[in-house]
Amino acid sequence: MASDWVKTTLGEIVKLGNGIIQTGPFGSQLHASDYVDEGIPVIMPLNIINNKIDLSGIARITKEDAERLSKHLVKKNDIVYSRRGDVTRKALITELEEGMFCGTGCLLVRPGNSIDARFLTYHLSSPINQEWIIRHAVGATMPNLNTGILKRVPLNIPSLDTQKAIAHILGSLDDKIELNRQMNETLEAMAQALFKSWFVDFDPVIDNALAAGNAIPDEFIERAEQRKGIEKKDNSDIQALFPDEFEFTEEMGWIPKGWESGTLADICFFGKGKINTSELSLENYVSTENMNKEKAGISYAASIAITSQVPKFFVGQTLISNIRPYFKKIWLASFSGGRSNDVLGFQANDAVANEYLFSLLYQDSFFDYMTATSKGTKMPRGDKAAIMSWSVAIPPLILMEEFSNKVKPMYLANNIRSKQAISLSELRDTLLPKLMSGELSIPDDVF
Repeated sequence: MASDWVKTTLGEIVKLGNGIIQTGPFGSQLHASDYVDEGIPVIMPLNIINNKIDLSGIARITKEDAERLSKHLVKKNDIVYSRRGDVTRKALITELEEGMFCGTGCLLVRPGNSIDARFLTYHLSSPINQEWIIRHAVGATMPNLNTGILKRVPLNIPSLDTQKAIAHILGSLDDKIELNRQMNETLEAMAQALFKSWFVDFDPVIDNALAAGNAIPDEFIERAEQRKGIEKKDNSDIQALFPDEFEFTEEMGWIPKGWESGTLADICFFGKGKINTSELSLENYVSTENMNKEKAGISYAASIAITSQVPKFFVGQTLISNIRPYFKKIWLASFSGGRSNDVLGFQANDAVANEYLFSLLYQDSFFDYMTATSKGTKMPRGDKAAIMSWSVAIPPLILMEEFSNKVKPMYLANNIRSKQAISLSELRDTLLPKLMSGELSIPDDVF
């Protein structure tokens, strides 16, 4: 019953649980020169993503500096907030991050033993609490948090059993979402590893050349030595699709014999066609805003273009955000719909090569090229003519088709899980405020 809940503040909860709320170290205690390649990870606001710590590109300090500033080391069940900018950004510390350093620009909340930490994190994520924090943050152009503001955050707390039940319900949804993400990531890595082996490292060509006793170009010698020590399965049908020699081209250097040296325009074109916006919904409209960074697919759109028509996309096309290409926003369309003018749709000349084209454009080398040839400084946009001039080694269509057939089941499974994750996220976001207000009662057998 909501009537049994206790109205209090974050500061009182922390005090009751013998916890702390403190800022990260002052800038004078650490300098840019203190960061090292290997050492204790330093949590900065940019590392706080979706209530978790993202370790990609994380800064590090020496063990000696970490010991000197040991009061800023995080523990399991701590909550780390960003002090500036998006002041609702936070992360719950797990055992994986325990012992990391709470860096400058962050606030550390250690709730102590009087409350379930995961429940508290969800409570702080509720719309009413996020709105309160935004409203009380200091500064208009760059909102700032401090310990005093966090201590005053109003909370409505049920019994510990109810806390754990609510955390279990919401946590189970998040755990399933995370499991789906990890499975998708694994399958994507498998597909990209196969693409790299066949079309970047040319492993089957090297294997065939070694078996035939043919010469190996100097740039593949090291790879050839590695291949000699690998126990290979019987892939004779696949091996037969690859040549056993390399040939030199002016445009691409050494490529498999019989392959063509060409450009992206030789294997695909920009998608055409329009669709009325009256036929679209938030679920089948793709703009650069609802394409996720770092090749993480798409989310549902927040709004649809106000124009009467937008470019159309089809199943199997590769969609890439043309704004700030260094964000690497890419998606293999699993349904048809409409896209904004800032999203490019790539269509393979032959549909049997759709997955091959996606994997080719997925490469970092393509995004590096797209960024290098883009126009503009503050908001660079890809140059469509330059994009289609990207130099590529073109394998026979049968190889593109063979690769696409091998990875297609992986992408179909990924699309199913991605759609499920979106539905689970919507369910979690719907339940969250209702559970936190006591509007929904918790069954006794929830565990």
